[in-house]
Amino acid sequence: MESLRGAYSWGRVSKKHSTQIVDLVSRITSGDLGAELNPAGRVDLANIAVELNNLSKRLAFLESDRAAAASALKASEKKYHDLFDNAPDMFASVNAETECVVECNQTLLAALGIERDQIIGKPVYDLYHPDSKPAVEAAFRSFVETGSVRGAELQLQKPSGETVDVELNVSAIRDEHGNIVASRSIWRDITQRKHDEMLRRQHTDRLQAIGQLAAGVAHEINNPAAFVLANQSVMKELLQSLSACLEELLSLPEITHNPATLEAAHRVLEHHRSEEAIRELAEMVEDNTQGLKRIAVMVKDLRLFSRVETEDVECAPLNDVIEVACHMVENEVRHRGRLIKDLESVSSIACHRYRLSQVFVNLLLNGAQALDGPDGEVRISSCQTGDQLVVVVEDNGVGMPESEHTRVFEPFFTTKGRTEGTGLGLSLSLEIVRQHGGSIEVDSEIGRGTRFTVTLPIDTGLQPNSRVSLIPSGEPAERMKLLLVDDEPQILRAYRRMLQHHHVVVAEGGACALDILREDHRFDLVLCDLMMPECDGVQVYEEISQRWPELIDRIVFYSGGAFTPRASAFVDSVGNICLEKPLESRLLLKVLDRVARAAKQSTT
Repeated sequence: MESLRGAYSWGRVSKKHSTQIVDLVSRITSGDLGAELNPAGRVDLANIAVELNNLSKRLAFLESDRAAAASALKASEKKYHDLFDNAPDMFASVNAETECVVECNQTLLAALGIERDQIIGKPVYDLYHPDSKPAVEAAFRSFVETGSVRGAELQLQKPSGETVDVELNVSAIRDEHGNIVASRSIWRDITQRKHDEMLRRQHTDRLQAIGQLAAGVAHEINNPAAFVLANQSVMKELLQSLSACLEELLSLPEITHNPATLEAAHRVLEHHRSEEAIRELAEMVEDNTQGLKRIAVMVKDLRLFSRVETEDVECAPLNDVIEVACHMVENEVRHRGRLIKDLESVSSIACHRYRLSQVFVNLLLNGAQALDGPDGEVRISSCQTGDQLVVVVEDNGVGMPESEHTRVFEPFFTTKGRTEGTGLGLSLSLEIVRQHGGSIEVDSEIGRGTRFTVTLPIDTGLQPNSRVSLIPSGEPAERMKLLLVDDEPQILRAYRRMLQHHHVVVAEGGACALDILREDHRFDLVLCDLMMPECDGVQVYEEISQRWPELIDRIVFYSGGAFTPRASAFVDSVGNICLEKPLESRLLLKVLDRVARAAKQSTT
């Protein structure tokens, strides 16, 4: 009974207290966990039970939310740590005050071959190779001044002493007042990139060495070819004169009116096969001339290798560029299959002629090396579509899988054996084509062959260098006084014969030419070899410009190749014509006449 009376007495609470307790529980349920109530007085137990039940449900719901949020947070943290630890780049956080590592990812530990306790709490500078100290100090100064480091190339050092080439980027972590409290360091492993760059430099050095060798060979071939071709030209003229002389001799009245004398003359001519001999000599001279011209074309193509890095921009017919490439690979293709050309009429473009030729050389060689069978073909075609020029190089060789299509332009990627390629040809070709505003696409299938499509805009965006036009015009000028300068006696004799219409003074070498000019500088033209030992064409030009400036516009240079950087820079800087050996008689005479006329007009 006492317990019932107690419960009953607790149930009899004032309305005021009951309202206060209910309000308190409602506030707690709503999240006001700091709410309080004066415990004096009694409350209605039923209302308290209801609100406490609501409070319990609310707290259970909040606990469920908290648990879900904690689980999500844990999953997010795991995902972050997985990303952080397995990122391809190396990460570390460094305390700004102590300059010690406070956090790092597994990628950094794996790259250096160390455990976490070997780096955490250690100075970040201990990670670097001693040789990188100046660069590290420069990076630190940059961080102090700007709060960041961008693209610093350094070397980390493993405990074994091995190095890792890296690119460092650093950003600052600041507090609410903007003060730097830590830094985020990101190292990107560039060891492979450095290795590739070294191989590319070595390849470039080899190409330059080949270029120098090619230029030297071209020069040595050009010199004898120059005087042989010049002599052939004179021989052709002499044979024509001899033939005309015989005809004129046999038509003289003194002979034609004397049958016995005419018959004797014919017997002598028949005995010595004079007409047949003259005809055969003319054919031999023509054959030799054509052979020498072929040598000249091959030598000019060979010089491609020495001019790729330094050549000028010029406006060139695209098909001529392709023809040069075809000449270069003709022998290689002939022993493997057929080379088919299908070249439509297309526009000229501003280009690096020999660099662009190198692209087609690379593509044609790739096609030739892919041939496998007696019916192998490499086809090159050109066409013009609107403002685009399209060149297609295709073969019916072994082809390649689709997985390799996107990799063929990667540096050092090759499907050939080690003795057949370096894997740089196509990557260099792509770079050259892009320099001309174009693109290369590849399509290939195993067993059916490969097709490369080169697309070039007519407007490549390149500006041709201003050059003196070599197109001869006008009638031959009157007899001129020429100074002919060369260090090869055979060339001097051959060119003097070629220029026999003029008064030619020969000088064996640049020093001899300057001596002659000191005695008498009154020449209509100076025809001078550019590459000579001791005193070359550049020195001759410089001396003339100082002492006899009126002759500057009257100098015509020629060369057989082997340009030095100094000579190349000189040719680019002056406006004088520079012809290539071997020289053809007709072109040489007309160019000399043209220059003489222009110089004469400038002085009147």
